[in-house]
Amino acid sequence: MTVIYSNFNDPDTRVLRRMWRGLDNVTLVTNGTEEKIRKVLTEEKDTLLFCGHGTATGLWMPHKNIRNPYFPFAYAFSEKDIPFIKAENIIGIWCYASQFAQRCNLRGFYTSMFISSPYEAELMGVKTLPEDEITRSEEIFCDRINKLLKDNVPLSGWKERLQGETLNNDVERFNYNGLTYRS
Repeated sequence: MTVIYSNFNDPDTRVLRRMWRGLDNVTLVTNGTEEKIRKVLTEEKDTLLFCGHGTATGLWMPHKNIRNPYFPFAYAFSEKDIPFIKAENIIGIWCYASQFAQRCNLRGFYTSMFISSPYEAELMGVKTLPEDEITRSEEIFCDRINKLLKDNVPLSGWKERLQGETLNNDVERFNYNGLTYRS
């Protein structure tokens, strides 16, 4: 499995590391160059896990050489990278990844808007929770993804399994309701 990890080094992206914790044979690409990312897209034949911050246009990558101070990001993964994918399984864990996958006709498992802060809950019209409770919900989600990966559960069963878990609050219900599997 190859993980393309868009690490903004904020609480939202730090928690994502739980998804691949303890897994064997993980290639981790953190804030890699376009060339390095394209190389792993062509080399990985089994599973690609994309995670971090993003939108319906792709997964963002923090960019140190900022040319536009109003948009300090480059893309770690966008529509132009799709022809390079050789992996059988694709997992997208970023805000609006499912909309990206639908627009680009990608198969796999994806999140939609994923609330990771009280501010985002308010924007989405969801009853908000304290920051620490939202972070704990994210940790539980990542631990559940980790277990699915460890147990080699086919992606086609992830949505049903995850939505069948006990959901403790409106933020969790919102996040899990947005899960998508595309065959």
